[in-house]
Amino acid sequence: MLSVALVEDSPAIRRRLQSLLEGIDGVSVVGHAEDVGGAVALLDASRPDVVVLDVALRDGDRGMTVLQFLRRAHPSTEVIAMSNFSWHAMKQGFIDAGAAAYFDKATEFQAARDWIEARSRRGRDSVNASSPAVCCADSIDAAGATPPKRSQPGEGPCRARQRSQDEP
Repeated sequence: MLSVALVEDSPAIRRRLQSLLEGIDGVSVVGHAEDVGGAVALLDASRPDVVVLDVALRDGDRGMTVLQFLRRAHPSTEVIAMSNFSWHAMKQGFIDAGAAAYFDKATEFQAARDWIEARSRRGRDSVNASSPAVCCADSIDAAGATPPKRSQPGEGPCRARQRSQDEP
């Protein structure tokens, strides 16, 4: 069973994500948080396989703070960032900081769901924290290019990226 935590401050978006994810066999939503403090507590307690992370959280908290915490405390946890901010620099910043994927909330809910479904099929044992998949949809790839629309890691223009030991 793939465990997923939602770090999202909008109740409507949380409900939508939870509904989409609960429809996937082998995926369990283990909880949600609205801010950095709640996220740290949830992630330490539940140790999910995947975190769906909003870029901007409640009370001005930043998703990047949660991502940095996860890279230090739980490096094997995969993170997909979601935001209404579709700026290239924002996407690249999250990918460079260790997010496995970045999706636009305005247009890519289904692509994020499909990414998680594909991840659940891969199985936890095939994941290596030092070589996360960098993918997809209208997100950016490891080279910083915007690939054609695609929603599953390892298919079409989506590709795995091996991180060297030198990278942060």
